[in-house]
Amino acid sequence: MNSLEVYARRVMLLVDQASEYLSAEGIAQVRGLTDHSEAPEGVSTLAWLIIHEGTRVPAAIVDEIRDLSEGYSYPEDFPQGLDEWATDESAESSFDETSDR
Repeated sequence: MNSLEVYARRVMLLVDQASEYLSAEGIAQVRGLTDHSEAPEGVSTLAWLIIHEGTRVPAAIVDEIRDLSEGYSYPEDFPQGLDEWATDESAESSFDETSDR
């Protein structure tokens, strides 16, 4: 797997995990971006979706959003206050890109 495929797989795993907490409509929008080779934009949209829906998500999701955004998003385009929506709740699945999921 090349680095872009690994990145896309990590984004897909992130979206799957986030779908447990966010609206189906919002997740569909994010999936549409990732399915059309716009994974970095999908990650940014996911961050904004958390803010706009006012939904608390496990800190692991926020951490993975930040990690996947690094180098792909401009800091001024990233929502401020995202960390305020992180909870101590554990995400059930791992974001390990080597997972067979």
